[in-house]
Amino acid sequence: MKQLLTFLFLLLVVSCKKDDKEPDIPVVSDPKLNHTSYSLKVPNTVQLTLTEGTIENLKWSSDDNFVATVSDNGLVTAQHVGTTIIRANELSCKITVSAQYAYYIELVTDWGMSVEDIMVPYKTPYDYEIDGNFMYLYYYMNNQYAPSLRFGFYYNELWISSILFDINYEENLWEFINERYKCIILPEDSESGSATFLINADTESKATTVICIDQYVSDYLQVDYMDISAVSYKSGSVITNAIERLRSVPPMQAPE
Repeated sequence: MKQLLTFLFLLLVVSCKKDDKEPDIPVVSDPKLNHTSYSLKVPNTVQLTLTEGTIENLKWSSDDNFVATVSDNGLVTAQHVGTTIIRANELSCKITVSAQYAYYIELVTDWGMSVEDIMVPYKTPYDYEIDGNFMYLYYYMNNQYAPSLRFGFYYNELWISSILFDINYEENLWEFINERYKCIILPEDSESGSATFLINADTESKATTVICIDQYVSDYLQVDYMDISAVSYKSGSVITNAIERLRSVPPMQAPE
């Protein structure tokens, strides 16, 4: 009888344990952004948000504000053509700002290329000019907007690439330029009194290329892309040095 009671007691204990429910353990998701990559055009925007999890002291930043900026609440705004990374603490999203306008092929700005390097893709120029240690190669382009192209070398290193752009399409030129470069000097503020200057970064210290747009011949605007280190060879502002350096460069001639 005693053994029977012991058995029934153990059976009751086991039954009670089976009925006990384990406490629910909350599932914590890792934080995620609604996009890990995104493409847009100037000046469009995209809102980045956390779709899962939470982050304390969430801070947004852009690796390159020249390409795209981001607000404190994750609103990304395209600034110029290029690629950057938007960060939300340890999370990130690759932002690609693509071009809307393609009125001419972007000029070569691989500064330091030799004459031989340029002639591989561009072949033989229709004309050339040598002035001491400077050399210029001239090409025609099959382009209604920009019919002429020139490359300039100093000691056989590329430092300037130039085009002539039909002034009848000036609005198109600015569409093309403004989505790619930042204006730093307008004509009314320029020492030359007529030129506009732009750079390929948000500050001069980060830029590798400075652009001057001016009119030297009737019916055409001349667009000069210059190696910023080549026009910063002495103290003074980049613009002052660029203007001085351009004075030694012969203006391009209108195509016949």
